[in-house]
Amino acid sequence: MVWARTRLTIWEDLFPPVKKIYFRFEGKYPEKFYAKINELLKKIFAVPDAYIQEKEYNWKKTENGHKFKIAWSLMKPFDRWSYLNMEIDLKGYSENGYGKASIEFEPRVVTEFPQDYAWQQTVFYEVFRKLWDSIFYKRKREKIYDESKELCMRFQAELKHFGVLLNES
Repeated sequence: MVWARTRLTIWEDLFPPVKKIYFRFEGKYPEKFYAKINELLKKIFAVPDAYIQEKEYNWKKTENGHKFKIAWSLMKPFDRWSYLNMEIDLKGYSENGYGKASIEFEPRVVTEFPQDYAWQQTVFYEVFRKLWDSIFYKRKREKIYDESKELCMRFQAELKHFGVLLNES
């Protein structure tokens, strides 16, 4: 008998009931957010390039400037079972050095428990896993959750600071 590779997956939004965090910018050189977001993802989340995927890149040159839409996906692993998953979208336009940018990101902590073998698909395993999760792993997941929140708030603060710097220049 062949068993499918299945998992019990728990998705937890970091800032419930809010799923997405929005950042709007209007000012000088909004296209510079593209390079800044790339830099911040590597610096703040401390992940190698392989854990950051640029899913969409659409940059059009217009008569007076640029129109752009870029999407990234970030995965920051914490341990064997849990990781931070974040989807980031940057949209905007720039005409003659002035324009608007919209940044959205959707952070969540994902925990996956494997259920590959017959033993892992039984009721006994589920009871054991639930006990282990509630007694031992719950504290670890809370630490991961708190660290992920801090990283995302730092990311947002750095974006705001960069927006202020752009308007001051």
